[in-house]
Amino acid sequence: AIETGEGDADDLLDRLDTEIDVEEETLARAFKLFDNSGNYELSRQDIKNMNRYLCFPAEDADVDQIMDAIDIDHSGTITFEEFETYVGRVGGTSKLFEERQKHICKRTGTPSLIAGRAVDLE
Repeated sequence: AIETGEGDADDLLDRLDTEIDVEEETLARAFKLFDNSGNYELSRQDIKNMNRYLCFPAEDADVDQIMDAIDIDHSGTITFEEFETYVGRVGGTSKLFEERQKHICKRTGTPSLIAGRAVDLE
């Protein structure tokens, strides 16, 4: 595995390429999920809906804070590139969806699997 350094260099590079491809696909699907208008950018309302979906705070002040952090060009919307930068800063798509997964698992009483390992939610 990549984490343990097992395998030859070509094998490790192939696995890394696969992980990068999966992350890019997941990121594109997430952006599309949150882009409710389908115009390839996220509005303030899209960000509010995204926060609600991800179980993050979604009050106007919270949206303002996220817009200030993500909207690099100050256009009032979030482009895919700005979203990609933000998700990279928070640790990738698995980190982005971690709170939602914890919330769902807590509600259903099932164990949470984060980064392939069970996590105690208590």
